[in-house]
Amino acid sequence: MAARKAGPATSTPKKAVPTKTKKAKKAASTKPKKTVPSATKAKKAVPTKPKKTVPSATKPKRGRVEAEQVAPVKAESKRTTSTRISNIRAAANHLVLGIDIGGSGIKGAPVDLHEGRLANDRIRIDTPQPSTPEACGVVVNDIVRHFSTMTAANGPVGCTYPGVVWDGITHTAANMDQGWLERDADAFFEEACKRPFTVINDAQAAVLAEIRHGAARGAEGLVLMLTFGTGIGSGLAYRGVAVPGIEFGHLRMEGNDAERFAAASARDRENLSFKKWTERVNAYLARVEAMIWPEVIVLGGGVVNDAQRWVPYLKTRTPVVVAELGNDAGIVGAAIAATTQPNRKR
Repeated sequence: MAARKAGPATSTPKKAVPTKTKKAKKAASTKPKKTVPSATKAKKAVPTKPKKTVPSATKPKRGRVEAEQVAPVKAESKRTTSTRISNIRAAANHLVLGIDIGGSGIKGAPVDLHEGRLANDRIRIDTPQPSTPEACGVVVNDIVRHFSTMTAANGPVGCTYPGVVWDGITHTAANMDQGWLERDADAFFEEACKRPFTVINDAQAAVLAEIRHGAARGAEGLVLMLTFGTGIGSGLAYRGVAVPGIEFGHLRMEGNDAERFAAASARDRENLSFKKWTERVNAYLARVEAMIWPEVIVLGGGVVNDAQRWVPYLKTRTPVVVAELGNDAGIVGAAIAATTQPNRKR
């Protein structure tokens, strides 16, 4: 009995095997036929998907640009890579104010440090006479307030001074009131304007600007900057670092300081032609070249606006170039110093 029961049990799988095999074969044969065209459809869909995604990928980029233009403050973290830096920074308070104090005028403007140019028209106010620190402080504060909406509320301000400056302290006053002697100009302007100030020599600021963005860009050796104005400012830099305390304008010539003999103010005061005045400049440059051997001499100051009338007549051993930033080099350099110039007092 048991064997008979086992017989059908063993025969049942034998019958089920072909049944399942037939179904499996049918399923296997039908599935590939159905999947082949579906796979073909997928292949056809592949080129259509990129066509749809290309315009959709472009739209977000346009949307981000428009958002930066409408609300540029949000683009703050991207300011170093953006190519549209000027307008964005102007609205987002990323500009640095530069002020240039001279014997005849005080100029200022916000500076775009990445492009090395003024971000707005500069303003110029005559230097007060007498040019006491208090009187100049009023003018400087007026310039700071004039551009207050274009710079950060408590942003740094760079300022030049036409004399020797060490760590913000003015040590000479050849063309300024004697009240500037041994004055802590940084602290004075910070108190007057309620902004952080960095005060450096005017020619030192100019050589910083020309090395980064101007005629001395790429110079690896000694660079001498000479500015011809009320006096003769001198800035010296080596391998991109400006050296303070250089005063070649006070070399002795004709029994007096060289700037009394060869500055642009001497040409105006004595009504000299450019040819006659250039003879004096050549004599002065010969004295300078007897002491140092720079790689290049950069000429600055307001008189470079007439460079074609006197620079071709210069006779020097050293190559001479005209400042590319012109009379704005001091302003640009002052702004650079406000963010890079170390001050040992701080």
